[in-house]
Amino acid sequence: INDIVNEKHPMEFQQIAKKLADGSWPKLILVEGAPGVGKSTFAWKLCRKWNKGKILSQYKLVVLLRLRDKHVREAKTLYDLIHYDIPKKRELIVEELILSNGKETLLLFEG
Repeated sequence: INDIVNEKHPMEFQQIAKKLADGSWPKLILVEGAPGVGKSTFAWKLCRKWNKGKILSQYKLVVLLRLRDKHVREAKTLYDLIHYDIPKKRELIVEELILSNGKETLLLFEG
């Protein structure tokens, strides 16, 4: 496992997406780097590509949690954590998470 944990080298987005899709990577991945290198952009791009059905099709739900967001930092419940401007959509997302017990869900923590 140390080889995987300590593996640090630059990769293109497509390389990462391919490894995620074929299951050749572990379920936990840490993307780190200096400010401004594109970590947040990477997270957004991952979500957009999933939404278009281009990658990560094994997931029914992908939730991006921005750790710098006040709503995420102050969340006390799952409902609080899922900040969405449309209340009905927020309820559906939380209900899906609870009913599926988190299966087929990818949580991206960004920030």
